[in-house]
Amino acid sequence: ALAEENRHGQETTRLEEEACLAEKEAEKNRLEELRQAQLEEEAKLVELRRAWLVEACRAKEASMKAERAGLEKVAHAAGEALLAEEARLSKEALAEENRHGQETTRLEEEACLAEKEAEKNRLEELRQAQLEEEAKLVELRRAWLVEACRAKEASMKAERAGLEKVAHAAGEALLAEEARLSKEALAEENR
Repeated sequence: ALAEENRHGQETTRLEEEACLAEKEAEKNRLEELRQAQLEEEAKLVELRRAWLVEACRAKEASMKAERAGLEKVAHAAGEALLAEEARLSKEALAEENRHGQETTRLEEEACLAEKEAEKNRLEELRQAQLEEEAKLVELRRAWLVEACRAKEASMKAERAGLEKVAHAAGEALLAEEARLSKEALAEENR
């Protein structure tokens, strides 16, 4: 009876140890699944942010193209206005010349032409200055877009580094938990 009781006690102890080990193995597997799920979610987040950055850059580029087209349209309209002004000046000059006829001296004609040439040059300078300012505006906007894209890329890299650091810390915590479980199992087995 005593031998049977000892065998029964040993069997009970073995079953309890196996149950404890199975429970610890299940806990280890659950922690690993949680860590894997966390890493997958973090990877999805990084991918979503990358896709958002690409779309934002495309939208900004499209906006810049539309704005450039608008500036070219304004420059074209300014050129047409300049041509119309030159035609008006030429028409006025012809009318003035007809009114004065032979009474207008050669010197007066030269002075009038010089004044109109100066006016034409002034209008051309104004148009050129306008075109240069518009070109500067386009260049500034392009530079701003480039800097914005670089800043977003740097932010994304920093965030990716942070996610990798979190994953590394989670891995270390998992290893520590596994070591603790193994130590407990060994202590249980020794007892």
